[in-house]
Amino acid sequence: MFYIWLLIACATKNPVSVNQQTGLPTIIQNQSIDEIAQAKDPIVIPPENLAKIRKQMWKKHVAEQQENSLRQKERKKNKLWIENTTMKYSLKANGEKPPNGYPLYIALHGGGGGPGVMNDMQWRAMKSYYNGSIPRGIYVAPRGITNTWNLHFVGQSYPFYDKLIDNLILSGEVNPNRVYLLGFSAGGDGVYQITPRMAERLAGANMSAGHPNGTPAINLYQVPFLIQMGENDRAYNRNRAAVQYFVQLQNLKQKNPEGYSHDLFLHKNGTHNSPWRDNNTSIVKYPIIKHPGKWLKKRKGNRQAIKRDANAVRWLLKHRRDPHPKQLIWQPTTRANSRGERAMYHYWLHVDPDNKNTRIEALVENNTVTITEAQDDLSILIDPILVDVTQPITIKKQDQVLYTGEIVIDLRHLAKSIKMRNDPHTIYVNTIAVDIP
Repeated sequence: MFYIWLLIACATKNPVSVNQQTGLPTIIQNQSIDEIAQAKDPIVIPPENLAKIRKQMWKKHVAEQQENSLRQKERKKNKLWIENTTMKYSLKANGEKPPNGYPLYIALHGGGGGPGVMNDMQWRAMKSYYNGSIPRGIYVAPRGITNTWNLHFVGQSYPFYDKLIDNLILSGEVNPNRVYLLGFSAGGDGVYQITPRMAERLAGANMSAGHPNGTPAINLYQVPFLIQMGENDRAYNRNRAAVQYFVQLQNLKQKNPEGYSHDLFLHKNGTHNSPWRDNNTSIVKYPIIKHPGKWLKKRKGNRQAIKRDANAVRWLLKHRRDPHPKQLIWQPTTRANSRGERAMYHYWLHVDPDNKNTRIEALVENNTVTITEAQDDLSILIDPILVDVTQPITIKKQDQVLYTGEIVIDLRHLAKSIKMRNDPHTIYVNTIAVDIP
């Protein structure tokens, strides 16, 4: 036995008041986004003017958040505060801002377990390390909030990254579909860990000279991922671990050819940081191992090389985030619980904290959501870009129809997604919860 329910009544007793001049619900003018999100009763609106309503609500949210004194202080000081912890960061804006906002490059420094002065030195180096390769963009180098080996991905780090991205989007400076993550050495460790746990926010990632420490790659279906490693970088078995991660991505790509864009630059004769450079502003093509799988197994021809431009920024610039992906593959267990409610969402999928799903695969097409794999309950968020909200929606598990019904647009859900995600491209109109049989 299973149950399906739409998390909203199908109608309200009283119609929503609409401004006759603007065509917008008057509640948008009279209440804050937070007040709308917390409304007790459903606020059902017709689909007419939905695009205009979404745009107006986002505009209202930006205006409200730009008045937030803490956000103003953080932007002015280049510091973020969460409870009793602080994250410092450097910021440089290069070139003229594009119409849709700058691309954002978040670069994680090396160092790790050691004295603070050593990590401060590594941070100072990262403040300019990739910056020369950025013609137009915002370059941010956060200082790790600890001096431990995992300084970039201790639990407290994740809400800081969310807040950093939020602040720059809400300032109007950054394009949410062009947020990139880069890191070298201990920063590379961070890229391996952060990218699959914040995949829905990133347009691409470059990992240089780090170690994955067992993190699975399943959540990288939407995120182009470049691995750079010196062939002779043997400390902690980094070189072999990089190739093993690449093989993992190859296998995932073979089964799911529409996603898992990736590459590996295994630099021939390279060590931890020599002679190759992932920040060379000149187009210098370095010799890289052509067949990493053969190299890993020491087969004949395993050190055959080809030459590639290893500049991380130029590789990332080819990629953009698709905020409305039709198909998703998500391992909810690979998450950062310190992100709070955000950790339970992946684009238009949601699970509860105690959920037992280890892998979810789902596709939206022709107003039908097809769940091809799921072991436990989940929820589907209704994206009006992917779904025609004027038509019924069907949800099925493989060939078994679980739900068919009309889509109800609830203003509360728009407000909730705006408030939580701070992203104009991921504003959802309702949620359908599904009990998987």
